[in-house]
Amino acid sequence: MLTLLSQLLALPRLVITQTIAPASAAAAHANFAHLMQLGFRRFNFLPGYYLPWKPQQLEALRVGFSQIAQDIVEHWRGGRYVYVRNLFTWAPTPFFNTGLVVDSDGSVHPNNLGLSAALTDLLKETEIGTLDDPPSPQALQDGARGIPALLRRALSPEVWESTQAVDQELTSFCNSLYSEFAAYRRRRRAA
Repeated sequence: MLTLLSQLLALPRLVITQTIAPASAAAAHANFAHLMQLGFRRFNFLPGYYLPWKPQQLEALRVGFSQIAQDIVEHWRGGRYVYVRNLFTWAPTPFFNTGLVVDSDGSVHPNNLGLSAALTDLLKETEIGTLDDPPSPQALQDGARGIPALLRRALSPEVWESTQAVDQELTSFCNSLYSEFAAYRRRRRAA
C-alpha cells in the first residue's frame, strides 16, 4: 500500500474503513493515528459486528473511540479537515443495509443480511417478494422492522449482546462528535 500511497491520497473521495476487531480494539487509537500520519482524512469506523466481545475488549473499544474522538475534535477546532462517514449513516440493524435488495435468484428482501455468508440460511425468512411479484412499500417497511427480532433468534445471546454493545459504542462515539462537527462546519462556512 505504501507504494500506492500518493495515488490513494490523490483520490478525492476515498474513505478508509477502519475495522476494529475484538482482538485489536486496544490498538484502535494507535491504528487511527497511524492512518492520520499517512495523510488519510476520510474515515468510516467499523467495529466487529456479529462476533463475541469480552468485557475488557469492549472497554478497550470505548477508550479507543474516546481517544479517536479527541484527535478528531482537535483537528476540527484547529480548522483542519477530517470526515467521519458514520456521522451521516444510520440503519436500524447494525452493519446491514435496509432497503430493496434483490438477490441473484430474483428474490426481494428488505435488508441485505441474507447475503452474508454466515446468514444465508435466513434468506427464505427475509424474502418478501420476487421481481415477478414485487412487494409493496408497506411490505418492505414491515419486513425491515422484523429484521432485529429475526437476528436475535438466529444468533447466540453472546453474539447478539456483543453486537448491541459495540453498536452502542459506535453510536456514543458519533454522538460525542455531532456538536463539534456542527461548530467546525459553521466556522468553515463563515471563513
